[in-house]
Amino acid sequence: GDDGSPNFLNDFWEYDPVANTWAARAGVPGPSTGRLGAVGFSIGSKGYFATGSVTTDLLEYDPATNAWSWKAPLPGPGRYSAVGFSIGSTGYVGTGAQGGTILDDFYAYDPATNTWSAKATVGGGVRVYAAGFSIGSKGYIAGGASSGGNAPGLVDVRVYDPASNTWTAAASLPGSGKRYSAAFSLNGK
Repeated sequence: GDDGSPNFLNDFWEYDPVANTWAARAGVPGPSTGRLGAVGFSIGSKGYFATGSVTTDLLEYDPATNAWSWKAPLPGPGRYSAVGFSIGSTGYVGTGAQGGTILDDFYAYDPATNTWSAKATVGGGVRVYAAGFSIGSKGYIAGGASSGGNAPGLVDVRVYDPASNTWTAAASLPGSGKRYSAAFSLNGK
């Protein structure tokens, strides 16, 4: 992320909810100036950090060794403000922007083979600044914007089914459009 200065950051922190403390961990490798608009997901006991600042980077974090390792880069264009989530043992990354071009492509990552595969485009139009999460065997992308700058936020929610490699519409978000949002799932919601 950034701290409001012209520089992006690459620091990385671990939160312990029992002790209510934060501990510095190994910084995220990559551009020496840090990166903005990256995405993350987890699979098993590893964390993954992808894209940001118009890169195709994928890094794997091992908390047992406090070490990062480079993995196969995203096959699509470099991007920032994409979405990422995991379903089972597969990570997913898509949408976002490359400069003034807003994207709707979508990819699946298999850590067992360190390979990516292209999946169905998100549908419903291109989007950037959306929130991504998964519940059970489905992935969700909510809100975002169809263009950069001060474009109005979107209210639609798209649902990805990896079994059929299809996207469908779900109930829209209530109220006005949402962009630059964050999301998580808990207890099936």
